[in-house]
Amino acid sequence: MGGKLYMIKITPKIGSPYYLVDDMGDGKFTRMEGLNAGFRPPRWVIHRF
Repeated sequence: MGGKLYMIKITPKIGSPYYLVDDMGDGKFTRMEGLNAGFRPPRWVIHRF
């Protein structure tokens, strides 16, 4: 958003997907197990590895 990465979805081969979110915009990501109802980020896929 605004030219900055703010959310990464991690999908491990074993286990549940989770998200790394930079909610303060300072480059420090925190882990979130799921997205709550009030959090609606755009979900464009730019690249898959």
